[in-house]
Amino acid sequence: MQNYHREPYHANDRIPGLVLVAALIYCSVGCVHPDINPNEAILMKQKNAKPRVSNVSIEGDLAKDMLQVELTNRSAEELKVYEHSLPWIGWHSLILVAVRADALGTPLAKDLRIDDPGPVTVIIPPGAILKGNIPLPLRFPDFRKVRGERDVIVFWSYRLEPIDAPAGERYGGYVIFPKLKAK
Repeated sequence: MQNYHREPYHANDRIPGLVLVAALIYCSVGCVHPDINPNEAILMKQKNAKPRVSNVSIEGDLAKDMLQVELTNRSAEELKVYEHSLPWIGWHSLILVAVRADALGTPLAKDLRIDDPGPVTVIIPPGAILKGNIPLPLRFPDFRKVRGERDVIVFWSYRLEPIDAPAGERYGGYVIFPKLKAK
């Protein structure tokens, strides 16, 4: 058996490590070239940011076990998208996960049907709002059964990807569907 000898701890032993950590934090927060004004660096980051071309809002219709989706074109130009990329049409166009509200967050089984996109396109004019519904029992066959036992939490994430424009921002959220009361 080997004996390991360790010298007593001194506070000065940690100073080089702390300096390194402080330098990394400084550079990740605002380290820029010395010839560039920090305010100009912020403007440069904003100019290179993705344009906000869309907005997505998803709410739960608790009585009908569905998600109500609103997609808004926030750009000054019309957006051309494949119809299949709309979250209520394309089966795999958005990330959708439902879990039991138990200690493990047990996921509900998902219908993974084949979903072949077609060539149909949709034009979304500037400022236009498109609406659609996603029936959750179609996506998660045990949705109503599980909801009779406990709350179900549905997590979602979506990003509009126009055909001839940069992809929009990714949005996400969740909706809690409370346990159904016994009749």
